Amino acid sequence: VSQAGCGCNAAFYLVSMAQNSLVSSCNDYYCDANKVCDVGCAEVDIQEASKRAWHSTLHALADDGQTDGNGLCTGYGGTLPSKPNFPSFSAEEYGPGGTMIDTTKAFSVAASFPKRADGKLKGMSVELSQDGKPSMQHPLFMHLYEYRGSAFTELGGGGTEVERGMEKIEQRLSEGVTMLSSMWNAPDGGMRWLDGAASQHGPTNIMDGKCTWDGGCAGYEISHVVVEDLPTDTTVQVA
Repeated sequence: VSQAGCGCNAAFYLVSMAQNSLVSSCNDYYCDANKVCDVGCAEVDIQEASKRAWHSTLHALADDGQTDGNGLCTGYGGTLPSKPNFPSFSAEEYGPGGTMIDTTKAFSVAASFPKRADGKLKGMSVELSQDGKPSMQHPLFMHLYEYRGSAFTELGGGGTEVERGMEKIEQRLSEGVTMLSSMWNAPDGGMRWLDGAASQHGPTNIMDGKCTWDGGCAGYEISHVVVEDLPTDTTVQVA
């Protein structure tokens, strides 16, 4: 993400396109949680990132079909609509020259969907690590374990209530999701929700992103994508 500056969003995400039968305004079957092409569906954002910010988010639909555009979010930068609205890490740890993730260089992302003891989905975990950094032994860790919709997480009220949120995410993952990656940008500060400094959002938001300007969006690179099952037997044999 070294070429994705302020105002950019290098995204890697999962959507329920296979279950969508509606032709979008983009003349295909694309759908997402914010109805970018006018069709809404469940969305799992493993990565919405730049060299200055990182968000991971779950989005599902309410029973009445309304999409939860804000969703349940964790990460660093901009605004997080998730109580207690604190960052998972800091600009010192993640960013250009970061002590844990130096975003001028390549790093690794591991997303997992652990289950509870009863076999139901517990949530999503995301880990960031980088060769030569302490994060190889102690990754930057994010987790989203309880999802009832942004109505229960958004500061100042508002948001969308999602009944049985994690159950719906589990159902969509089980049905099969489409893996997508794309670069988004928005002029005139339109990405401050992702990367904006606290000064851009007022006293109710304690996130401390670094962006008060729009930079270049020359591109990004994602490679070596692997999908695999987590081991179910974690028993440790002691000699």
